[in-house]
Amino acid sequence: MTSGLAKVFDREISEGCSTGMGLTPAATGVGRGVAQIALGKGPKAGAAANAITAAAITEGMGWAIAKEYDNKSKRA
Repeated sequence: MTSGLAKVFDREISEGCSTGMGLTPAATGVGRGVAQIALGKGPKAGAAANAITAAAITEGMGWAIAKEYDNKSKRA
């Protein structure tokens, strides 16, 4: 996803990958914590919460990266 966004905004792949790699650990930690606290009671609810959390994290990271690239494009 990150490399695809880098291409869309005419950025180098290395820049795109480094941006995504920097955000991934923080987003993953926050998402897992929220999911485990909120719905970690049962196995089915926990699995559903994990899937929803993973999708939300991926979506949020994509939009954050796109916004960052867009801001850099406007400054250049």
